[in-house]
Amino acid sequence: MVLETDRRGQQITFRGSVEVAGIHDCARCLKEFTARLEAEILVLSERRGTDDLRDEEALEQDGAVLYHEGAEVDLGPIIREAVILEVPLVLLCRPACRGLCPHCGQDRNEQECGCGFSKPDPRWNQLKSLKNANPEEPR
Repeated sequence: MVLETDRRGQQITFRGSVEVAGIHDCARCLKEFTARLEAEILVLSERRGTDDLRDEEALEQDGAVLYHEGAEVDLGPIIREAVILEVPLVLLCRPACRGLCPHCGQDRNEQECGCGFSKPDPRWNQLKSLKNANPEEPR
């Protein structure tokens, strides 16, 4: 973690980045892998008591300002939230991961499955019949 601080009177600005590594399960092949995440941090901190208490609570809840008591500033929750926001919705061990065969469960990254299951989904039959009805006419 690298943070720069800038203090002006009772106001402190923290800027920087944090890098973390975590162990995750691939969404396609279910294997464990390590992923590194980097999050940017920008926090404005002001000494408590400079504004109306209701304003302080609203600003702190919105994440606009973090209030401190003068001795120390707890950046833990801010850093945690920044890292959580950087986690992708779908974690993959690699972008070209082919995943598991949905029928036999073989990891298709290691070898092709031999299940030979290629039965089409019956929900597409109506569309196939429309296409076969008049193949000359563009749709």
